[in-house]
Amino acid sequence: MPFIDRPRRLRQLIGIGSLLASSTVSPPSWSQAMNDTTKVCVDAYGSAQEFRKNNDLLKARQALWTCAGAACPAIVQGDCTAWLSQVVDAIPSVVLEAKVDDDNVFDVSVSMDGAPIATQLDGKPVEINPGLHSFVFERPGAAPIEKKVIIAAHAKSQVIVAVWRPPPVVRAPASAPVIHPAAEAAPQTFRPVPPLAYVLGGVAVAALGTFAGLGLSGDITKHDLDTSCSPRCSSGNVSSLETRFLAADVALGVGAIAAASAVTVFFLRPEQPARALAVTAVGVAPAHGGAALQWSGSF
Repeated sequence: MPFIDRPRRLRQLIGIGSLLASSTVSPPSWSQAMNDTTKVCVDAYGSAQEFRKNNDLLKARQALWTCAGAACPAIVQGDCTAWLSQVVDAIPSVVLEAKVDDDNVFDVSVSMDGAPIATQLDGKPVEINPGLHSFVFERPGAAPIEKKVIIAAHAKSQVIVAVWRPPPVVRAPASAPVIHPAAEAAPQTFRPVPPLAYVLGGVAVAALGTFAGLGLSGDITKHDLDTSCSPRCSSGNVSSLETRFLAADVALGVGAIAAASAVTVFFLRPEQPARALAVTAVGVAPAHGGAALQWSGSF
């Protein structure tokens, strides 16, 4: 859109026309009115070009509306009318929007470069000059939001959105659950077999084994005496046989008492914590002239 810098030539042409008009029979008031109107047209013609060079399209449009009027000289009207359509097409516009999170809000005022341009949002485009602009969105109870945006010429209804985010909800840290003593898991326990139960059991086994051995030996001896010397056996043989049977009876009594005691100790054994687990081993090992009871354990 080339602008022709010709206000001086226009003033010269219009000035000549004014002189010719003043030399006719026209009244002086008509001549003066024509001169005033022409001067306004010429001034608007020159101002429109200056505003356009400075990228102030809004003021350029206003000046072009003036110099494109029917009261202006034809040469002025022609240029201003052509330029006016080009300026109008180049003027950009913006649509202002505001949200709180994802919801639209309208009770928002907006200023651009320090000057108010909207007291409430309505979705209508607002015409502005192209260039870098600073938009400040404000609403009651919220911090202002500034948006710096470059608006290009010919851009129409460019959307500028300000979004307020609600403050994050601060949650109190979850407190550790209170475990009452009654709710605590009972400690693991076990009922180890006391060593005494093994000892008594071993004694019972040994005593019952002795009873069996003496009883069997006594029965054999008695059978031999019955077949060899009964009823005239010597007192020594009879006494030895009685002693053997008596020892068998004693062994039987000891074995019975030891077995009963082992059973009692086993069933009445107390509980102990699991960490006190003991490993116990009881066995019978051969020894010189008989057998020996062995016990071992660890705690």
